[in-house]
Amino acid sequence: MLSPKTCQLLCFLSAYFVVAFAYSQNTTIDSLKHLYKNPTIHDTTRLFVVANLIDQYSQTDSFKYWNSIMGNLAKRGLAKAKNTDIIKKNNMGLGAYYNNLGSIYTESRNVVKANESFDKSISHFKSAKVYNEMCYAMISKGVFLASINDYKNAISCYFKALSYFEKYNPKNVDGLSYAMSSIGTAYSELEQYEKSIEFYKKAMLLFDKSPDKEVPEDIFTKIQLTANCGSSYFQLKNYAKALDYYNKAFFLSKHTDDQATHSIILTKIARVNLAQLQFEEAERNLNAALKCSNSDLTIANVQLRIGELFFMKKDYTTADAHLTKALQLAVNSQSLPLQEQASELLFKVNRASHQYKKALEMRLLWDQLQDSIHFDQSRNTLDRQQLKYNFEKKEFKYKLENQHKNAVKNNVLIALSALILLILVGGIFYYRNNKQKQVLASFEKNLIKQKLLVSQMNPHFIFNSIDNIQSLIFNGQ
Repeated sequence: MLSPKTCQLLCFLSAYFVVAFAYSQNTTIDSLKHLYKNPTIHDTTRLFVVANLIDQYSQTDSFKYWNSIMGNLAKRGLAKAKNTDIIKKNNMGLGAYYNNLGSIYTESRNVVKANESFDKSISHFKSAKVYNEMCYAMISKGVFLASINDYKNAISCYFKALSYFEKYNPKNVDGLSYAMSSIGTAYSELEQYEKSIEFYKKAMLLFDKSPDKEVPEDIFTKIQLTANCGSSYFQLKNYAKALDYYNKAFFLSKHTDDQATHSIILTKIARVNLAQLQFEEAERNLNAALKCSNSDLTIANVQLRIGELFFMKKDYTTADAHLTKALQLAVNSQSLPLQEQASELLFKVNRASHQYKKALEMRLLWDQLQDSIHFDQSRNTLDRQQLKYNFEKKEFKYKLENQHKNAVKNNVLIALSALILLILVGGIFYYRNNKQKQVLASFEKNLIKQKLLVSQMNPHFIFNSIDNIQSLIFNGQ
């Protein structure tokens, strides 16, 4: 249910919250529930309690219930929060909630909601500026994308996480190695084994430089990295290098009590022995692996290789017995790849031993299993297409919205431009009209002055003329 880093994410969330109570690692579920119901505690403390309950309920149905409660608490807290610290804590809670939700949707193969949930998780962690957890969420999204064989985008997520780790926390060995090993696994699935080896080695080098080499989780991670590196060399048919890394992984596994790990690595070593036709060494390693096996899946894996060993030795009866048992155990553990391999080998064994009826049955079963695997691959392709369709749909909607916004902006600009032009033209006409009025007024004023002068001049002229005439009369002229 949880991604490999969810527990660390929840621990970080818990460590960050400043609460008034001190809890030990042995806090029981009942005490956490009792504290959760306490009406006097702050919502951020309650969020802390729920995060711990989720950790306690990992891999159970109650996990979904408490994760839902955490999401509701964080959403409600974020909506009313004004304090920067409270906003950050609720964003962290929502980041954890959506990361868990993405894992739940991945399990139920609701690819669209899984993708959306991981994106929301990344966004909330980024808002809280909790870059470590944001990177883990990015890797979780990459793991989800890899589960539907979308390795291109998965690798993109891993590289983004890696760049953030390198930028914000270059001393985080766990985060850096997790990103690098995820990249290596993706390249391995794409059959680019040289690249996968490159990143596996980089991740292992980080562990060699780490001061906490003895942490149990780190030991298991290094065992896995070393074994994966050996598997990539095995695919390249570089059996000497493959055996070297498998032996290193087995040596590291001796520091743990995990019998399943011992069994898996010994089986891998036996495969190298079989590839080199070293039957005695292969049988010895497979018998040792069988003693370490403690589950149907690991026993089925060992029985399959034992059957392959006896088939190569042409002991068809013994091979048939082991392969039949491997097939049954693979069915019990619901492992399609092991069922396919067992049915293929059983077909070859029965054909070689002239058991044609059983060979036909195994051939039909083999074809059926291949169809099931191809169906899963087709479903993965459809899932990727659905994600692509939804992305393109959102992108198209976003473009339409932008176009609409741009059109509105353009219309406003046009209207403003027209208004400004109208005001400018109106101003020009007003200015010219006002100027003409001033000229006319000045002309009329001058005309009136002239008329006034004329009107003043006429009586004066008349009186002068009369005086002159009168003077002439008096003089007898």
